[in-house]
Amino acid sequence: MSNLMTPEKLKLVNAVEEVSVCRLMDELYGEGVWLSHKVKYEDECKAVQEWCEKNNAYYYAMPREHFSVWEARRKAVEAGKTKVVLEDLS
Repeated sequence: MSNLMTPEKLKLVNAVEEVSVCRLMDELYGEGVWLSHKVKYEDECKAVQEWCEKNNAYYYAMPREHFSVWEARRKAVEAGKTKVVLEDLS
């Protein structure tokens, strides 16, 4: 995709569903369970990756100073995805 934001691309970017990684982890493991460190980090990562693959989602993680929901949505569209899992690494 070019950097030019056509009306068609803008429509696609605006249609991308946002999913908070924290909410996703609650759905996968139960509310707050993942915060208790009862699940290995590697297993959490694998579960999120598998969820993304099954649900046509793009995973976007950046430190707060570089975090951009717009950029995450744009990258999801570029990857042909309809959802984006958002993780602020700060």
